[in-house]
Amino acid sequence: DSARFRFVIVPTVLAELDGLKRSRGGQTLGEKAEKAIRVIKGLRKQGSVLEGVTVAKTITVQMIPTEPRMADLPSWLDPDNQDDRIIGSLLEIQCAEPSTVVVLVTDDMNLQNKAEMAFLPWAEPPEFAPKPVAVPAT
Repeated sequence: DSARFRFVIVPTVLAELDGLKRSRGGQTLGEKAEKAIRVIKGLRKQGSVLEGVTVAKTITVQMIPTEPRMADLPSWLDPDNQDDRIIGSLLEIQCAEPSTVVVLVTDDMNLQNKAEMAFLPWAEPPEFAPKPVAVPAT
């Protein structure tokens, strides 16, 4: 509900996209990952994604090359688990920018569960948000 926001991409997300694009089991998923990678490439052509690229008047996309310092984070986060590394990166960003509200955007239910455990707000991408169900009046 913010008037302005910054969409941040961390290295673990890029690693996940790379892995998904190479997956043989889910061709549709691999194609979606490849499309996301092309979108990021397009952003690089518009300017420095490290400084932030404005994609709409109030929306900026930025890549933040931060790896979580797992030893400083909750002990239940596993450094070998990609989801835990994403949570760790978001916690690092939140600590570095305490006045900023950091929201994880994902349709991955278990990543949402982990965000809850880390007290991080999360939201589903609009195309994945459940559609309202009409309930007949009684």
